[in-house]
Amino acid sequence: MDSFYQTLTGFTDISQMIDDRFYRPVPDDWYVSVVDVRGSTQAIEAGNYRDVNFIGAAAITAHLNWVAPNLPCIFGGDGAVVLVKASLRQATMDVLQSLCFHARECFGLELHAGLVPVKTLREMGKDLQIAKYLSSDNVTQAMLKGGGSTLAESLVKSRSEFRCEPSPVLSKTDIFTGLTCRWQPIPSHKGVTLSVLIQPSQEADDTVLVNVIRQLE
Repeated sequence: MDSFYQTLTGFTDISQMIDDRFYRPVPDDWYVSVVDVRGSTQAIEAGNYRDVNFIGAAAITAHLNWVAPNLPCIFGGDGAVVLVKASLRQATMDVLQSLCFHARECFGLELHAGLVPVKTLREMGKDLQIAKYLSSDNVTQAMLKGGGSTLAESLVKSRSEFRCEPSPVLSKTDIFTGLTCRWQPIPSHKGVTLSVLIQPSQEADDTVLVNVIRQLE
C-alpha cells in the first residue's frame, strides 16, 4: 500500500469529522471495492443476522489479508466499502469473486460485489474525499464524503458491468482465515442501546451534521 492514506493528518475529536481541513481527494486511479449482502433485511428477519454480519466482516478481513494491510475501509453491517489503488485491482477482484462464491456455498447468501473507478464517480458528478479518525492509539477509521461511495454502492447493486461473478479463486479457508464470530449481546447500563443513522435530505448540507454533533455533545 502506498503512503497516501497512511500520511493523512488524522483527527481525534469526532466533531472534526465535518472539518474540510482533514479531507483529501482520493486519487482518480483508485477503485471503490463494494460488497453488499443481497436481501440482507429478509435474512436478518429470518434470524440469520450473525451470518450477514460475518460476511460483512469477512469482506474487510479478506481485503486486508489478501490485497494489502491498512486499507481504508468502512464496515456496513451487511457489507463493506474498501478503497484500493490501481495496482491492487486484480488482487481485489480475486477476493471479491471468492467472497461471492463462498458466501453462497457456505451461508446461502448472494452478494453484490464489484469495483468502481473513482474517476468514473467524478465523471458522474460525485466526488470522493477521505479523512482519518484516530479512535485510539492503534486504531484508525476512514471517513468518506462527497457522495462517491454511495454512488459506487448503487452502481454495483444496479449495474452488472460493475459487478464480478462468483469464482473460488481463493479457498474457503483462505477467504475466512483469521476471522471468528464471537457474537455476544452487549447489555445496556441505562436501559436502552441506540444506533442512529442520519442522512441529510440535501446531500451537500453540512449544517445538518454540525447541528447533530453539537446536540449529541
